Amino acid sequence: MAHELGHHFLGNRHRDEPLAEQEASSFAGELLVPGTMLESAMKQTTATGDPCGAGPSRTGRPTGG
Repeated sequence: MAHELGHHFLGNRHRDEPLAEQEASSFAGELLVPGTMLESAMKQTTATGDPCGAGPSRTGRPTGG
């Protein structure tokens, strides 16, 4: 749905051009997960080594997975 909104708001009408699809996909990605939120989550995950960003559990072992 977000991809289709990208086509609408960017004014491209499903042309068979790769650029139109790339732009709509980029719009959808930014709409669903704004870049600043993604960057923050990636920094937190990288810093803790935990994909959930929760850090160690009460047992001292990493949580999740």
